[in-house]
Amino acid sequence: MESKEKSNPNKKPKPPSKPDLSYMKYAGMAGQMAGAIFLGVFIGQYLDSYFETPKAYWTALCATVGLFAVLYLIFKDILSDEKKS
Repeated sequence: MESKEKSNPNKKPKPPSKPDLSYMKYAGMAGQMAGAIFLGVFIGQYLDSYFETPKAYWTALCATVGLFAVLYLIFKDILSDEKKS
């Protein structure tokens, strides 16, 4: 039996399509945010103990600065992706 479709020797096979991994990028951003907040809290606790502050002022300040720094980087990355599209 002959197959209905004849193979064309000049026809190149299609390369396999790449899976969409855009969600991995955003999962990485969540990890960056958690790491920056953790680092801010760690540095803030050190500064609070060094300066012997009555409340955790440095902890709150450093965690907030870390959060805003990561948010800035995320928005910058998202805007650069929109310009590429």
